[in-house]
Parts: sequence; structure tokens; C-alpha cells
Amino acid sequence: FFKQKTAYEIYQCDWSSDVCSSDLLYFVRKSLPFTPGASMTMNIHHDKKNYKLEVRVEAIETVEGPWGKVEAARVGPPTSSTVAVLLPQTSGLCGWGRWAAAAADRAGVTSLLVNPCGYGASECPAEADADPLDEVGPAIDLARGEYGATRVVLLGTSMGGSLTVTAVAAGADVDAWADVSGPPSWDGVDLADLADDLARDGVPDGLVVMAPSDGPMIFAAARDLARASGVPFLAGRSGHGWELLVDPVDGHLTRTGRRLVDLAADTGGE
Repeated sequence: FFKQKTAYEIYQCDWSSDVCSSDLLYFVRKSLPFTPGASMTMNIHHDKKNYKLEVRVEAIETVEGPWGKVEAARVGPPTSSTVAVLLPQTSGLCGWGRWAAAAADRAGVTSLLVNPCGYGASECPAEADADPLDEVGPAIDLARGEYGATRVVLLGTSMGGSLTVTAVAAGADVDAWADVSGPPSWDGVDLADLADDLARDGVPDGLVVMAPSDGPMIFAAARDLARASGVPFLAGRSGHGWELLVDPVDGHLTRTGRRLVDLAADTGGE
């Protein structure tokens, strides 16, 4: 099997999960040749507005191994000392886009938006899908090897938050992590059972984020996970996943979104 990670650099986009949908990425993959420097421009009509979207193939990376094929999009410069590997919620990787663009502008952070096995164009055999490191390990290797990163952080929203916790507990080679709105149980794994692994010596610092709007039981479970893991807990105001990171009206980073940029860039902001 081969894992082919196709990195896109998207210059102009609304970055909503509707505009940057899986259908749109499918159209781009079918219409745009996979050669570095190839580009195309589209006019997208969404929610009674027109958006100009330019997509350019920045690089194609192929890694041999047992993982199958995993899709990733790059936002930010092709080399950076800090790279954020971003795991999405079930609606697709593009919801991370506004945060990733802001992280590049504010702190020079390059982001790799990764579609886990079974999402987007990512395809993995069952044995690879069962190992959380198979989904993030090659992206981390790409960040350190090709992009020159000395600091790699793993951030996930909703489903991606839970996958982040399982990957870090399994030993992912990252310098920090964050679980934003991750369900307390995912794919048969109870995150509470992983707290001891997250709290052991040598495991990087992390952050757990949950909003009360997800319900009192889920909110309490996230708070308990943070406490048992020895990492900070941040209560979001209202919303789920990347809704907590970017204001849907003005597009600016929220307090939580800024906190994640600070975590990624290791600037110590609160």
C-alpha cells in the first residue's frame, strides 16, 4: 500500500464547511492535474454570495507503508519551524481552514489538515484504521522531515479531538496537543481510560476544550479527563468543534481560537 498525501494551498476561500465541502474537493481532484504548480480558479455561489476560489497544487508526497492513502491539505508556508497537524470533525477537513489561515498570519504556523481513514479521499485497510498512529504518524513525519518543523502539535475538533487523545496516549511524536469538543467515547474507546497514559512522564502538554452547550454530562466528562490527565481545561462559550475557534459573523478568532494559536506557537498566551 501507499499513502499519498496531496498538499493543497488554498489562497482565497470562505473556508466554511459548505464552500470548502468534500464535493468541491472531489471536483478539484478530478479537474486539476496533480503536478506541482498546477492551479485553477472557480467562482462559487453560496448563501446568496459569490466567492472567488483559487486552488493550487503545492506538492505531492508519497510515503510507502501499510497505511493506505490519506488526504491532507497544507495551509501556510512550505517550510516552518512550527506545524500543526489538524484532525477534523465528521463534516470534513475544510472547517479548520479559517483557523489555519489565521495561525499562519499571526504566528507563521503551517497547518496540515488531515482527513482520517474513511473520510474524504483517505482509504486505509482495516488493520491500519485501528491504529491511531497510522493516521497521524506520516503527517508528523512530513512536518518534521519535509517542512523542517522543530515543533509539531496535534489538534482535533469533535471526532478529531477524540482521535487526538487516542493518538497522544499511544505515543504520537508531538510537542503539544488539544482536544476540542471530543466525545468522551469514540470508536469503542473511552477517553477516560487513557488519562493515566496522558499523565505519565514524557507525554507532551495538552489542552481539553468543551462548551456547556454540548450538555452537562459531556461537559463534565471533558473536565474530568483534563483533570485526570493533568492538563488545563478551557470552557468554551457556546458551540461545538471549530465553531468555538472562529466567530461565524466576523471571521475573527475567538478567545479559544487564540488560545490554540498560542499553544501551537508556544507563546504562553492564556
